Amino acid sequence: FVPLLEDRFAVLCSAGHRLEGRRRASAEVLAEQTWLLFPSGTPARERFDELTRSFPNPPRTHSVITRSPTMVSWLLRHEELLAFMPVNFARPMLEAGELHEVAIGPARPLAPLGLLRPSALLSEAAEQLSAYLQSRSSSTAQAIRPSRQRHAERN
Repeated sequence: FVPLLEDRFAVLCSAGHRLEGRRRASAEVLAEQTWLLFPSGTPARERFDELTRSFPNPPRTHSVITRSPTMVSWLLRHEELLAFMPVNFARPMLEAGELHEVAIGPARPLAPLGLLRPSALLSEAAEQLSAYLQSRSSSTAQAIRPSRQRHAERN
């Protein structure tokens, strides 16, 4: 296994959500929100369930449960919701300014995305693809920081 891209989980909201730009949201504040969930059995859902164990009450959830980027984006932009998901899943929406990260404390790392290589010799084409992916991941690697930090650094 060759790691190509680090990732972590984050709490995300739409631009204009009442928690956007807040310095840090406590478990009590997060427990008062309505959440858009990923399906049961997914890493995002398992880690969400761990996160919400610290809530004083069970979280309110939206009736739709999805991992479709289109649905996640639409629901977060049109309803007052939070979602807990991998940053790389949401990266296009974060970079477009559609979504923003809500600060909740220590990073919640996720296993890196990567390339699984066989131990046997690779064909020339597979070796070239492997080398290309590794060079792209190191030359375009982005630190996974809250979107408002990246935005502030650009301005």
